Amino acid sequence: MERNVKWFTVRVFIADVDDTDMLEVMHTKVMAESAGEATELVVKHKFVLDVVSHIKEGRVIVSSIA
Repeated sequence: MERNVKWFTVRVFIADVDDTDMLEVMHTKVMAESAGEATELVVKHKFVLDVVSHIKEGRVIVSSIA
């Protein structure tokens, strides 16, 4: 069965605790069936995992758009 994949632009941000300041740290395109799958693929990316492991306060926000 053929997968119905398309390109998604995924942006990764680091936000401070109250989300008043966000810094974009990665911008990439991935092929996936859905925005959720695209987000999952990027969350598992070594760069993102490294970023997450270095954050003491705040959080990483991953958003994808078709």
